[in-house]
Order: sequence, then structure tokens, then C-alpha cells
Amino acid sequence: MADKVKEQSINLAKALEELGRRDEEVKHLASTIATRDATINSLTADVHTYRTAAVAKENEAKTMLERNVGLLGRVTELEKQLTGYKSGGFGDKSQPQPFNPMGPNPPPVKVQGTVTKVNKVNGDTLVEISIGTDQGVEKNHTLEVYRTLPRPEYLGMIKITDAQHHIAVARLIRQGAGPLREGDIVASEISVK
Repeated sequence: MADKVKEQSINLAKALEELGRRDEEVKHLASTIATRDATINSLTADVHTYRTAAVAKENEAKTMLERNVGLLGRVTELEKQLTGYKSGGFGDKSQPQPFNPMGPNPPPVKVQGTVTKVNKVNGDTLVEISIGTDQGVEKNHTLEVYRTLPRPEYLGMIKITDAQHHIAVARLIRQGAGPLREGDIVASEISVK
């Protein structure tokens, strides 16, 4: 019987040792599971963040695609208009015509005055004229320049660069028969009396 007690005592010690080992294993596995769960939670949060960012970028891409399609349509429309302008057939007359900075742009009202000063500056002819904003002359309007005595002569076209109440300053943009001088007539249209 002493052998049986001794054997049971050994078996109990082995069982307690096994139980201790398994307790350590359970603690280790619990730690591993906690680490794994933390990693899974972190990765789930990352997936959510990246998914949200991907949806936002997808929406942005769709918006940009729609905008690009609209811009492409506008470019095509403008190319058609440009082709019409280049070929001389301006097509739809309700569309604005191309701006020609050297072309005529008279004031909306009939005006007439005289050249009061002429200056040559860096190859440009600048003139001061006796009419201004009070008569309807504004910046970028054009006026014809001519003289009637001693003989009628067309002298060119001037473009207003600065307009004030009673006077304006203009640059000669189209040269006519001769040089400009004080007393020459400036008008929205040429009229000989």
C-alpha cells in the first residue's frame, strides 16, 4: 500500500506539473489571441479608412471625367467656330465675332472734333483730340482722321488710349496719305461738307 501511495503521490506531482504547464500555455495562448485581436482591429480600421478614401477618389474621378467630357465638348464646339472663322464663313451671326484690335470700333454716337496736339513717341504717333467722354468717346474706340483743306485727304485711323471729360489721347493705328498735324479732323465717320 505504501507503494500505491508513493505512486499516487508521483502521479499527483506529475499532474500538478502538467496543470502548471498547461496554465502557462493558456496564458501564452491568451496573450497571442489578444495580440491577434488587436492586429485584426487595427487592420479592420485601416480597411475602413482605405475603403472610404477609395470611394472618395472614385467619386472625384467620376466628377473629373464628367468635367473633362464637358470641356471636350466645348473645345470641339470652339474648334468648329475657329474653322468657320479661318474659312471666312462665320456661320451663326448671333455668335460673337472675333475681336480685331486693329479694326474699326467707332463710338455708338456720331462724334467730330480736331487734333489739338501731335507727339511722336518711340515710333508711335500719339495725338490729343478735342472730344472726350462727354461726347461718347471711350477707351478703345477708333476714329477716322482726315483733312479737307487745301485738298481732302484721308490720314488714317486712331485708337483712343485714354479718355477724359473734354479731351482724349489716341494712338495712330492705320496710316493714311500723310502725317497728322494740329487741326486735322477726327470723327466717327468721314463726312465732307
